[in-house]
Amino acid sequence: MKERKIEVFLGERVVGTLAETADRRVAFAYSDEWLDSGFAVSPFSLPVEQKVFVPSSQNFQGL
Repeated sequence: MKERKIEVFLGERVVGTLAETADRRVAFAYSDEWLDSGFAVSPFSLPVEQKVFVPSSQNFQGL
């Protein structure tokens, strides 16, 4: 499978990376820069942590 990912920016700052998993979900990970001084994009499901967030359901096709 071809790797499919995009970098997420807010202005000039890299927030993180979105990438498609093998089962077609969309995973997210914050960049190191954002971990140092950013905020939670979604405080309920994307706290500022160094980890890969993968949705637990296929709602909205895994987004």
